[in-house]
Amino acid sequence: MNFYIMKYPVGLIILLLMILPFSCCISDNEKNETEFFLTHLYVSNQSFSDSLINISISIDEVEYFNKSCFVGDQHIWEYIEFNLSKGKHDFVAIELNSNTIGFTTFDIQNENWIVIDFWYYTESDFPHASPEPRHFTFDISSTEVGFV
Repeated sequence: MNFYIMKYPVGLIILLLMILPFSCCISDNEKNETEFFLTHLYVSNQSFSDSLINISISIDEVEYFNKSCFVGDQHIWEYIEFNLSKGKHDFVAIELNSNTIGFTTFDIQNENWIVIDFWYYTESDFPHASPEPRHFTFDISSTEVGFV
């Protein structure tokens, strides 16, 4: 005796149930190929109080940048570029001499320009301005950045 479901033998139905989930997974994986985008990273020391610092920048726990940065005239940016996959990424900046840590998360959706600056001022640096504690600023742009 043969069992039929909607005019198909049970064996064919079982075979289709075994094959269909895998064919769906294959097409889903093809759709989810990882996209990578060019990332332009600029790093700068903006502190006259700490004129020479050592900065480490990690993204998702992988170090991308580790250099000494001079303040100079405050118009010196170190530049590197690399590819990042589409999605959220954790950025951690550490000034190694003072153990100043800054962190943020960026959602990468296209080519981008990222600027990470270290800041620190004392009253003696700028008597008419408020002191600035050691900290990092993080800026991201989907268009090229300019510096003056």
